[in-house]
Amino acid sequence: CLSLIPRYSQSRKAMTISMFLSSSLATGIFNLDSSRFTAAPRDTRREGWTEAWGEKDPQGDNDSDDSCTRYQLDNESISLLLATPHPQLPLVLTQFRPAWIEQMVLRMAKVPHIVVNCNHVTSEATGPLPYLRDHKNDNDNSAQQPPILVGRNHPSNIATPNPVARNHILEYLKAVRKVDLDEPLVTPEQKAMSKCFLNLVQSELDPILLYLRYEDYDAWEQVYRRQYLLASVNNSPPQQQHAAEKSSWVAHLHGRFQACLERATYRRHTIELTRTMTIPRAIARAREAYTALELQLKRHDDDTSSGSPFLMGVAGNKPTLVDAVLWAHLAEALCDVHLVVVLADYPRLVKYFQNIHKRYFEVTTSGGDTWNEWNQSQNKSNAFQQLPLLNDKKKLSASAFKDAIDLMQSLSLQQHDLQVVLETTKTKRSAEPWPTPTPTTETLLYRWRMGEDLNKKTQDDLQQQKDQQDNPMRKKLIRDQMRNDQMWISGVVGVSAMAILLLQGNSSGSEKQ
Repeated sequence: CLSLIPRYSQSRKAMTISMFLSSSLATGIFNLDSSRFTAAPRDTRREGWTEAWGEKDPQGDNDSDDSCTRYQLDNESISLLLATPHPQLPLVLTQFRPAWIEQMVLRMAKVPHIVVNCNHVTSEATGPLPYLRDHKNDNDNSAQQPPILVGRNHPSNIATPNPVARNHILEYLKAVRKVDLDEPLVTPEQKAMSKCFLNLVQSELDPILLYLRYEDYDAWEQVYRRQYLLASVNNSPPQQQHAAEKSSWVAHLHGRFQACLERATYRRHTIELTRTMTIPRAIARAREAYTALELQLKRHDDDTSSGSPFLMGVAGNKPTLVDAVLWAHLAEALCDVHLVVVLADYPRLVKYFQNIHKRYFEVTTSGGDTWNEWNQSQNKSNAFQQLPLLNDKKKLSASAFKDAIDLMQSLSLQQHDLQVVLETTKTKRSAEPWPTPTPTTETLLYRWRMGEDLNKKTQDDLQQQKDQQDNPMRKKLIRDQMRNDQMWISGVVGVSAMAILLLQGNSSGSEKQ
């Protein structure tokens, strides 16, 4: 660890070592960076004792080549499966934060699916959330096979050197479910432009978003860490929410612990970036990237023959993968205390976000899509999809935050524009900055953590000390104190001398007698 942090101050080294210890704990125990993965050997694989989905066929011969392990669902498993509160669909997407990119890809491909919130940030089997559970199997006995679990960042048995959008869930959907949003890209120019914009979002905008979330101390303390505390209760299953609310101190501790581990893991992976990046520089780089995307959308507006609402403007007005990735980034950027103000200067991007949301996420009044209504309720109850619109002093009050889905639905019903809301937010933030900056002299521990030399006196301290010495009242008090001390010392000396004389007189009188 120390070799990675040369020329750091003593306090900075201590902070970095603490970060490495926390991230090592997150990696070693909770598999938060998907470092533990063992590919299943398909030829000699044996069933583990934790993998039993049912009972083996008692008539099967393990030594013969035709033997196979047959799984059977017992009555208890079927009853538990049918007891789930959500509709029964083969694809179930479990999320800690809203898995916007996976949801948007599935909606663009018109694949029904179920979204379920979880109050745990990671899973041993799939690494950090989200993960996809697929009950479909191409075999005839598909109902007797265990589900397939695929994590977003977790390696899988699908050997691909470059996963789709660096996402193993999307790679699985492409390989197994035949979901390919880039199929409309036919020309080399379109494919090259799509790759450039995809790289712009994933290699530039997404790291900036994570930097502003985890490296801004004030925003982390006042906004983001508290969302983990809410997620420990709000993201719990319905049957466990009452118990979580009843033992709030346990949920509070669980949320703080997960927040610490996830932040430490991110900061360890981006230690080189944090050396050169600052918050103003991150915001400036985000503006440059948003400007490029805004100009691309402006070209579509100027081209009357195209009229495509999507970024690439391919024939047939079909969405591509870069649209799903960009929309997912904007959905998280609108929930960032810094970027929500920056996006107010890019009306075409805001309109692009709102139009795609209306096209794919709006719940129809006619009903019929029970899975869509269920997914909307799960996204709405997720603690991480709150738009920080107002700079109220009560940081987590209803006036300071606005539920993202409620806002989008109300704007759609009232035919209003999200741009107006963001411009109002920018005006209020300009008048009063938020989050509130933390004073650097708040505590000695904070000053030491920030690298301040507590033994070094500043010019203000020296001037204050000089003014105290020249204060007439202080000089008078010092004189009175010195006079009282002198009188007390003189009295003590006099009494001591008299006592010595009396003792000597008594001793001499006794000798004469």
